[in-house]
Amino acid sequence: MALGYGGSVGALKSMGAVEMGLLEEELQPLVDSWRSANPNIVRFWWDVDRAVKKAVKQREPSVIKGIRFEVRSGMLFITLPSGRRLSYVKPRIGENRFGGESVTYEGVGATKKWERIESYGPKFVENIVQAISRDILMFAMKTLRHCFICAHVHIMMFSEMVGKFTSIYWKISLGVVCMDYINPDNEISAWVERYLNLKRYVEIMDHVWKTDVSKDTDFQRTFNGFYQVRRNEEWRKCYYQLFEKMKTEYATFDDILHSLYENTGRIEVSFSSKMLATLHPDQPIWDKYVVHNLELTVSKKNLDGMVDVYEKIVEWYEGYIRSLNGQQCIKRFNEVLPTYAWISDVKKVDYFLWGMR
Repeated sequence: MALGYGGSVGALKSMGAVEMGLLEEELQPLVDSWRSANPNIVRFWWDVDRAVKKAVKQREPSVIKGIRFEVRSGMLFITLPSGRRLSYVKPRIGENRFGGESVTYEGVGATKKWERIESYGPKFVENIVQAISRDILMFAMKTLRHCFICAHVHIMMFSEMVGKFTSIYWKISLGVVCMDYINPDNEISAWVERYLNLKRYVEIMDHVWKTDVSKDTDFQRTFNGFYQVRRNEEWRKCYYQLFEKMKTEYATFDDILHSLYENTGRIEVSFSSKMLATLHPDQPIWDKYVVHNLELTVSKKNLDGMVDVYEKIVEWYEGYIRSLNGQQCIKRFNEVLPTYAWISDVKKVDYFLWGMR
């Protein structure tokens, strides 16, 4: 903590480094070592420093990591990813106590009086980090208001929650908190789109009913990449032939699972569910992340036992989507990624579960 915002030997001393047993001659090497080990943090300090000075000197706005710096009407504004702004009164370029260039602004200083305050990159970064932490806590409390919040201290929140699926409800709620902090118009939203590989999913869903999947190698290549199909050529041939056949009837998980077993000799629960979910997007996917997050156990490793487990997955999705937590999850997905609001609610929840892997 002493070194995270530009602190050096003096900061270590004020935080009690000497009292904890460190020698004074060890402090500067410790500072150098910490900065060498955290180059991205150090780079961010000085990126922010340059952005603030550019805004004050040249009146030119700039954006660093989704944070906007600009001067308007005699005020320096730092716009956070949430859209909230930090404001600094009458900023100007001044000289620091070391004779170097620094940014100063008016405010209540250490003497509790209105005065001109000196600042620089690492100190602005401290303001930014604390402000973003506050925003995350605020959004968390709003999003998790149904989770019986009993206290909060600084950036921590405490809640009491009991019952079945408590762990997974909490995990998805935290995912919603992260999405709550995303503005649909900023670069983070575009990053989420790429991270979830949504364009590839749309490509699959757009073509599945327009092509013969048993013959379309482009579709197969896209599907294989998206769902990580790593089986031999003979298996894939059987799989996509069955895929095409299942388009002519309303297939169930049971149907696909048994047919795949008859044709390949393998119990393919995950790829059966992925075929089903592609043909019928209101059906969930079964993979190791879903089973882990829902804390399900597979007691019978035969076809009937697998069908029983899949029915439990379907039951959980149906209940979750009806819940307040589920409705908030879906609503926030639609707000952050409006282009993909048409995706089934089941798939939206599936993306949250997948994102928690």
